[in-house]
Amino acid sequence: MNQLKSLFLLLLSFNVLAQNSPVDHLNKLSTDYDQINKDTWDYVRQASRGKSANKLEKRRTELASTLKTAKYNVSKVPVYQGDNSLKKAYINYLGLTYNMINNDYKKIVDMEKVAEDSYDAMEAYLLTKERTNKRMDSASTALSAAQDEYVKKYNITVREDKSRISRKLNNAGSVIEYYNKIYLIFYKSSFYEGEMINAISSNNVGDIEQFRQTLEMVSKEGTEDLAKIGSFRDDNTLKDVCFKMLEFYYGEAVKYMPKQVEFYAKKDRFETLSKNINAKKQKQLTQKEVDDYNKAVEEYNAAINDFNETNDYLNKYRSKRFKDFNDAIENFYRKFM
Repeated sequence: MNQLKSLFLLLLSFNVLAQNSPVDHLNKLSTDYDQINKDTWDYVRQASRGKSANKLEKRRTELASTLKTAKYNVSKVPVYQGDNSLKKAYINYLGLTYNMINNDYKKIVDMEKVAEDSYDAMEAYLLTKERTNKRMDSASTALSAAQDEYVKKYNITVREDKSRISRKLNNAGSVIEYYNKIYLIFYKSSFYEGEMINAISSNNVGDIEQFRQTLEMVSKEGTEDLAKIGSFRDDNTLKDVCFKMLEFYYGEAVKYMPKQVEFYAKKDRFETLSKNINAKKQKQLTQKEVDDYNKAVEEYNAAINDFNETNDYLNKYRSKRFKDFNDAIENFYRKFM
């Protein structure tokens, strides 16, 4: 009986020690962390890959609530043998991440609504996301360092699948920063092409020419700026596809759009002469007026064919370039995030 009692006490003692081991302390602190890390990573990855932050709003608010609860749970975990370092690191990480998801990304959602109104608005929107993710990187890196120090101190082996997501979060900032540099160069030309196309829809020859000249300038400058950017970990795909996009914009502005502007000039001449012809009786028309009108009709009809062919060509290759660009972005994020 005494032997059984002694064995029971030994097992009880062993069980108590196991529950208060450094591994047990680590597990208690990371109970919510592993899932939160995955959820945070999933949110950041989707919000950074061009998916509407507004569409992710429900997920953002849910994640913020989960982070707040997790921080509270961690605060209740007892300190391990006077060592408060890891607990403090978890609390700092969860608090900083909560503030970024709850406050910074809320601001990002609001900025997204007006991001495409101008190049400056888009730049501010992307740079805010970039700064937020860099702060998140720093918070994740600080926690990873505290984890590494703790497991080294107590000779604990950490599973690879847990540390892999942490490394991805640590890496997100540099990926997003590189993407933003490329995307802003692309977006500047894309924005002014959009303004030029809007002017075409409004038949405003003056605005068409103004935005055509601007597109020529910014696409040329963009190519020069892009050439100064290196590869990302020996990967040039995003940079190369942006070069092709800018090549399209420059060719559109220099080679094809002057023909479209010329079309509207011929259209205006035809409509003006047509209005003058219709305002007079046939016997009041001079031979020169008739000849000028017939010539305008001929030139306008020919210009319509050229205009339509050019539009078809531009639409076809614009769609192809856009697809290539979007595919490259998707592949870039898949590879590095």
